[in-house]
Amino acid sequence: MMTDTRDPSRRVQFPEAGEGVYLLLRNSGCRTLQNEIGVDWFMAIEKACHFYNIEVMEKMLVVMAHKDEKRLKLTLDDLGDDITMQLLSEKLMDGFALAIHGRTYSEQMEWLARRSEELEAAAEGEDPPPTSPVDSSGASDVTPTGQD
Repeated sequence: MMTDTRDPSRRVQFPEAGEGVYLLLRNSGCRTLQNEIGVDWFMAIEKACHFYNIEVMEKMLVVMAHKDEKRLKLTLDDLGDDITMQLLSEKLMDGFALAIHGRTYSEQMEWLARRSEELEAAAEGEDPPPTSPVDSSGASDVTPTGQD
């Protein structure tokens, strides 16, 4: 059984860009990405990282790269050729998922799979797999006692 692993710092260490560099997507960065990519920015980012869309990944890098609490104007050219596109994609997706869900991308996919199993079991009338109370990410369906 997994417990909730939300990361309040939402930072992804990024030593490939230099000592002390990390990726962090703040709400203002989300706004910037939406303004630059468009209304479908959320889906576009996920697709871009899975298919290595360099233009979108570089926009993410510019918004997300930080050092000493300050944003860096880091570009793909600044990284050189030692980092693979796959590693860059994984780190960007982790930073993106942490900003949105508080979990890395793989943790969020695991959470979604568990939630899907629970919903399927409930639809079939089975008892859902046991979970920890901290696994919930939404409001409770239980009405507090003494309220109408």
